[in-house]
Amino acid sequence: ATLAIALLAYALGLDWLQRRWPRRSIGRAVAFLGIIGVAVTLMGTVLIFNPLWAAADVGETPVFNGLLWVYGVPALLVGGLGWRWWTVRPQLAVAAVCSALGLLALLMLLEIRHWFHPTSMDRGMAGDAEHYSYSVAAILFGAGLMAGGIIGRQARLRQAALAVIAVAVCKVFLFDAAALQGLYRVASFFGLGLALIGLGYVYQRLVVNPA
Repeated sequence: ATLAIALLAYALGLDWLQRRWPRRSIGRAVAFLGIIGVAVTLMGTVLIFNPLWAAADVGETPVFNGLLWVYGVPALLVGGLGWRWWTVRPQLAVAAVCSALGLLALLMLLEIRHWFHPTSMDRGMAGDAEHYSYSVAAILFGAGLMAGGIIGRQARLRQAALAVIAVAVCKVFLFDAAALQGLYRVASFFGLGLALIGLGYVYQRLVVNPA
């Protein structure tokens, strides 16, 4: 994670330099370092050393633990590269933004897992409260993306929000209906219904038929 952060930070620094002292060679170096930094993050911390299956000590403090450094900081740096590339390298920008959103979603899920299993994220069955928390987090994440897409007038971000919400809906109907018991099941369906009604109203009011 630290290696990836160094590469991404170096890429952002060179990008800042390239904007003030335009050189094609610097631009190529920015793209190269950014791609390598994203690759190190995805291959290293997401696939190989993911605490869900690789025993890792990220600390026992909720939220403010090693997960923020491993996934949160790279997500911000990758998102920064995507924002800088939006007008000059649109294809790389889309890939960077998607990677950043994926890292943020993974960070959110891992923080929930850490909350319920602070010392053994790779072991232990998930209970009803944990399953319900994933559903709530997915809906809130989709709502946040929708708000960002509406405020920033970014159709792709709104489409990403709809995809996340669709995944949350599928989880509630296909998994929560069978896995959750009692009040958790009721709360899951009730919360999903309220969220869909609210998001539908906002989307209709601000996107389809804006005032």
